[in-house]
Amino acid sequence: MKGKKILYSIWLKAAAFAVCIATAAAAAGAASEAISGMRNGSGYRPGEAFDESNAVVIQLDNGMYSLVSAVTDSDTSAVFDKTDLDSSGLEYYAENLKTGKVITNTGDKNKSSYSSGGPLSDMVSGLYVTAEKKNNEWSIEGNTAVQNRYLGSSLLIYKDAPPVYSGDSDTEYSEEYAAEAASERVPLDDYVVYLRFSQDKASEMLTLWQNAQSVVDDALRAIPAYAVLFILAVVYLSFAAGRRAEDDEIHLIAVDRVFLDISALVMAAALILAFLGVSFSTTAPPDDDIYRRYAILAAAAGSAVIVTCWLSIVKHIKNRTFVQNSFVCRAVRWLWRLFVRLVKWVFIKLPGKIKNAYLSLKALAAAKMSYIVMLVASAVYMWITVLIAWLTGALLYESDSISAFFVVLCLALIAAPVLLIFRTLKGYDGIRDGLKRIRGGETLHKIAKEGSVITDAVAEEINDIGDGLSKAVEQSVRSERMKAELITNVSHDLKTPLTSIINYTDLLMQETLQPEEANDYVKIIGQKSKKLKQLTSDLFDVSKARSGSEELELESIDYKLLVTQSEAELDSEIQKAGLEFVLDLPDGDVRINADGKKLSRVFENLIMNAIKYSLRGTRVYIDLRTHDDICTVEIKNIANYKMNFDDDEITERFVRGDASRTGDGSGLGLAIARSYVELMGGKFYIKTDGDLFKAVIEFRTDTMNG
Repeated sequence: MKGKKILYSIWLKAAAFAVCIATAAAAAGAASEAISGMRNGSGYRPGEAFDESNAVVIQLDNGMYSLVSAVTDSDTSAVFDKTDLDSSGLEYYAENLKTGKVITNTGDKNKSSYSSGGPLSDMVSGLYVTAEKKNNEWSIEGNTAVQNRYLGSSLLIYKDAPPVYSGDSDTEYSEEYAAEAASERVPLDDYVVYLRFSQDKASEMLTLWQNAQSVVDDALRAIPAYAVLFILAVVYLSFAAGRRAEDDEIHLIAVDRVFLDISALVMAAALILAFLGVSFSTTAPPDDDIYRRYAILAAAAGSAVIVTCWLSIVKHIKNRTFVQNSFVCRAVRWLWRLFVRLVKWVFIKLPGKIKNAYLSLKALAAAKMSYIVMLVASAVYMWITVLIAWLTGALLYESDSISAFFVVLCLALIAAPVLLIFRTLKGYDGIRDGLKRIRGGETLHKIAKEGSVITDAVAEEINDIGDGLSKAVEQSVRSERMKAELITNVSHDLKTPLTSIINYTDLLMQETLQPEEANDYVKIIGQKSKKLKQLTSDLFDVSKARSGSEELELESIDYKLLVTQSEAELDSEIQKAGLEFVLDLPDGDVRINADGKKLSRVFENLIMNAIKYSLRGTRVYIDLRTHDDICTVEIKNIANYKMNFDDDEITERFVRGDASRTGDGSGLGLAIARSYVELMGGKFYIKTDGDLFKAVIEFRTDTMNG
């Protein structure tokens, strides 16, 4: 705990944050120093030698080109300005071998004194360049970088040399143009040009270069060290972000309420600000320190903002709220879900819709085929008649008005039978639809008359049949209700005398009767009277349930607990029967909306049924399964008798699977179970497979309380 307090302490976090700001500022300052060191006139670049520096190469290159241009200039009246060469500290000798023109500030025309020995003998090599052109051939020696600039160039041989065709397909010059341009080239006069830096200038430049080298190399060595410290501090802050020693939760602060997209934009802006601050130092004068301060300030401020925004992002990643706090992630997630829905709709739902539409059109076409045939036949007949009528009027009477009269007359003659046929077809469709509805149980449905002599009479007869069926159904329902009421009343009336018989039998069983056989007779009367009472009670229950007069108290109940308790309450009976009950229940809560007392009675009947009719020494399985919003319970056992009954009839009243009726069952247990389950909105059915007997109960899960 003490270690966590130190690790997650606010002081350690503040120190790491300060290290981030300090190292970023120090790295920016070092970068500014390095840039200033490379721009202080020495031309130093890390990894280059002194004679490869820009200060050396550019001055030698410019001096060479200026001297060649001046000494080979055909206009002898042109004045050569040697101010730039002299101010650069260059010593030179240039001579036009054709005209004898000489340009020099030393008078020394000895080539060897420029390339070796002389005032540069103790200096770094590469501080000179010599070039000679004789008979259209030229050579150049000295500084390697300067030589590389002129390799392949024709500027030191020809005056205003045009480009040469190289065979590249992208060039804009044709081979013919290149040949013509080459024939028009004007070669320069033969010349010699020698130049070198003076001793003082070379020493001055070398000193500046070495100073810059020291500054730049030190700065470049410091920047990686600052970067490592910055990364280590950021790694620690990322690890400790949002953590406290007292708990394992992620704690957010005010800045963490900003959306992560805005934080990312602020990070990008701060990063650009920091780079701009450093880049400004590249345009500042080498001796101006104010730009370096700007770079340090920009890097410090930028790093503070960047680290703060980064830690906010890290906290949301740890807290698993990254997506919720990002507009972009939300949009991506929404687009992904939309894409998944679209794919499912295209590849799963759309084919089904197309198939359904096709089947609907096919069924519609089949149902309305008579209409379609009649419509097509009428249209064809109408057009033929109209055409004949028009031709008759036009050819025989040569009059459009008579043709129009014949057309109207033909249409009138056609309209009457077509209208009659369509009314007949409509009446036929009404009859067919009405028969379907009556067959489906709507016996009071009346078929409308469509004004057709043919179909209206049939519709009237069918309506009369529907009235007869309705009366028959009503009478049957009334009869069934009266039977149920009769059974209920008789069962209720039998309870009182049966109770008296049982009570008196119990009193007689407490006495010693003579002769001895009378005691056995009393026991048998007691057993049979109790069985009759149970039968009467079962009959009363099933009659109430079937008649719909049973009152239910529906509530959300724990289905697993009810199944477990029902099995546990009959454990002693299970042990006596020599059976093993195996329960397979799912994990988690399973709740249904039902009457707990009635459903307990259902499971009591089913378990007792399994106990009575299971083969001894076998297992009885009770499986509870949930799929989608349907909860299914299966009670499976191996029967101890041959099952030759129908699965649908076994749940009717007084129907028993044991046809020999050797058991003590009444044949009402499954009927009561089915009646109660259906009354509570469930589904109950029996399945058999050889000697396997399976009772199945299905309910919808209570999703409101589950």
